[in-house]
Amino acid sequence: MPGLKKKLPALGWGRAWAAVLVCVWALVVPQALRADSPRVLLVERPPARAELRSTLQIQLIGVAELGVRSDEAGDDTTVARIARGGALARAEGALAVVWVDPPLSRSDGATDVVLYIVGERAGRALVEVVHVPGSAGPELDRSLALKVREVVSDMLRAQANAPTEALLVKPKPARPKPAPPEPAAEGGGPSAAPTRWGLALYAGPRLSLQPGPVRLGLGVGGGPMLARAHYMLSATLALDVFPEVTARAAQREVRYYELLPKLQLELAWSFGVVRAGAHAGVGMSAIQATGSTFAEALGRELEHTESVRLWLLQVGLDVELPIASALALRARAELQALARRQYLAVDRDVLVDLGRVRAQFGLELVWRSRS
Repeated sequence: MPGLKKKLPALGWGRAWAAVLVCVWALVVPQALRADSPRVLLVERPPARAELRSTLQIQLIGVAELGVRSDEAGDDTTVARIARGGALARAEGALAVVWVDPPLSRSDGATDVVLYIVGERAGRALVEVVHVPGSAGPELDRSLALKVREVVSDMLRAQANAPTEALLVKPKPARPKPAPPEPAAEGGGPSAAPTRWGLALYAGPRLSLQPGPVRLGLGVGGGPMLARAHYMLSATLALDVFPEVTARAAQREVRYYELLPKLQLELAWSFGVVRAGAHAGVGMSAIQATGSTFAEALGRELEHTESVRLWLLQVGLDVELPIASALALRARAELQALARRQYLAVDRDVLVDLGRVRAQFGLELVWRSRS
């Protein structure tokens, strides 16, 4: 009805999206870029070990920020390097300074690496010898990164429990260790990192593909997470919002929008510098549709509004790339199976077929708190 349509102003979805994105950005980004975040400095000598730097950045996510510095000094004595490391930590306010001596191959084929970690105060250092069979490579870099995260986590706990005590970890006698387990092994090994709890939040655009119009929307979510050495498990409460779209045929049209709350479990596994995973869950699709047609006998337009709620199941895959110490960019694809096939019709003429199975794609900014 013309009179009724005047009472239904435009929803202003563009302004609503902008407001939601600004709110999410204001909550997430300042937390991720806090100035008081603990920092770990990796001191490199030519040639730089890019794989170690990337692996260490992954392992320190949620624990500390990683910075990289170069050491061109000619004095190679251990005492001098420890002194420079302590001075660098004090000058830049870093929690720890880390460097690794070049690998030394043993006659039995194993590789010995001496890892140095110097705390904020000079005087003592932790010297750890990691034995890895075979030649140097990704497994060696992963073992070193895990050991750094283990020590940094201990230092943070000591700082929280006794802030007036020195943050340096007492030296441990060098001793051989068994080879670290394969990524699929259960129970962890000597260098396995402790369990960490935290909070994960995300937001980003959504693309829904199904019979009928292609729809663009916005997704937000968050929930608790549990992280171990290589994997991360989280339970997420999410909401997808798809604004109003219109389908027309002859003198009939239907307008509809959708709200989709979801509860899902997410499991992610680290592979070098990227993290891949899967998710599954349940949701309820809440659709409000308004159909209109022109009644020639009455000489006016008639409208009718209905609400539909449908349960659905979803499964999907994720790929994630870190962009900062607590921020990551995640791409995800999923399939959603609705409880039944839903049609939107006007005067028994079907204008929209929502289908039974549909695909959804998303690109998200993810923030995770530190333990």
